[in-house]
Amino acid sequence: MIGLLGTVGDGTEIVYMLHVDFWGKGYMIEALRAFVGKDGIFWALKERSHVKSLVARIDTEDIGSMKTIAKVGARKGELLEKEYGLAKDKGDDREVPVEMLRDSICCYVDRP
Repeated sequence: MIGLLGTVGDGTEIVYMLHVDFWGKGYMIEALRAFVGKDGIFWALKERSHVKSLVARIDTEDIGSMKTIAKVGARKGELLEKEYGLAKDKGDDREVPVEMLRDSICCYVDRP
């Protein structure tokens, strides 16, 4: 497996990851177009017909992911400050210290 793409939670948040060895080759852009592009399969699902837009919460420092999601027409939304922590930043108590929490930006992909 080289990556993943799908929705989580109530089905309105889109998540994607790609192994670093495959970055910059267009694979995720192609997958996103097939999933949520103009003729994407997500929009054809009857059980998701109520969904008007999907949100991807992207780390503010992850310029590559922002460029990738923009290629399927995503628009930038609100900034979420100190929203999440990385596993590598957890302390002995298994918590991420507040000063290590990271910001993300919401990017919305609207139903065509």
